[in-house]
Amino acid sequence: MTTQIEKLPAKTYKLTITIPQEDVNSAFQIALTTLTSQIKIDGFRPGMVPTNLVEDKIDQGKINGEVVNILVPSAVSGAIKEHHLNPIVSPKTTLKQLEKSKDCVIETTIIEYPEITLGNYKEAISLLSSSNKTNGTNTTNKTNSSSDITKPLLETTTIEISQSLVEEEVSRMFMQLMNQTAKMGITIDDYLRSINKSLDQIKDDYKKSAEENLKLEFILNEIAKKENIVITDTEIQAAINASPDANAKKELSKEENKWYIRSVLLKNKVLGELSKIGGGTQ
Repeated sequence: MTTQIEKLPAKTYKLTITIPQEDVNSAFQIALTTLTSQIKIDGFRPGMVPTNLVEDKIDQGKINGEVVNILVPSAVSGAIKEHHLNPIVSPKTTLKQLEKSKDCVIETTIIEYPEITLGNYKEAISLLSSSNKTNGTNTTNKTNSSSDITKPLLETTTIEISQSLVEEEVSRMFMQLMNQTAKMGITIDDYLRSINKSLDQIKDDYKKSAEENLKLEFILNEIAKKENIVITDTEIQAAINASPDANAKKELSKEENKWYIRSVLLKNKVLGELSKIGGGTQ
C-alpha cells in the first residue's frame, strides 16, 4: 500500500491511498467466499456453489461493497498511523477505482483539531460589560448573558475551521429543518415562502451560523483547558438523574451518549465562568 498526502487549509489533509492489485484480488476472493454462503442454487449444497456461478447470480455492486468493507477501513487506519494524523471526526472516504486485477485507489479527507490562538478574551468581555453599563444597556450588576460573551470570544480568537466540518454542520441543520417542516405538515417551499427567503439564502444563513457555532465550540473547549475547567462524572450523573423520563435516563446513561452530556455541561460551565467577568463577581 502506498499513500500520498496533501495538506489543505484548516488542519485538513487529503490522503490518496493505493492498494496493490494482489490485495484487491484477495479481497474479491474473500468477498465471493463470504457471499457464497448466502446463495442458494438448485443442485448445490449451501456454501458449495462455485464462485463463477456466484458472480453471475450476485449484483456486482454487492460484491464491490463487500470488497470495500474488507479493504478500506484497514487501509485508511494504516495511512492515518503512517502519517501520524489525529482525526477529530470520521474520515470522509471516496472510492476512485475498484476493479479486479487492478490497484484500488481511494481518497480520504482527514480533519485534525484546529489551531487556536486565544486573545485577551477576559479584557474584551470586561470592556463590553463596561460599555453596556455606560450605554445603559446593562444597568444592574447581573452577569453578562451568553450572547454578550460570544461576540468578543469570536473577535479575539484566531481560528480557521475546515470547510468540510462546516458543510457537515449545514447538512445537519438542513436535515433538522426538513424534519421540523414535515412534523408541521408543510413543505420546505411553503416554509421558505412564509419567511420570504430562498433556499440559497437559508443555506447562506446556515453556513454563517454553522461556522460561528463550530468556532465557539472549539474556543470554549480551549478556554476550558486553559482555565482547568472540567466536568466530573458526578456532574454527568446528576444531569442524567435530572431527566424526568425513565427512557431518556436509560438512553443518556449509555457510554456513547455521555460524551455529549459532558460537552454540553462543559460549554455551559465555561460560559458561566466567563459571564462573571465584569459582572462584579470576579
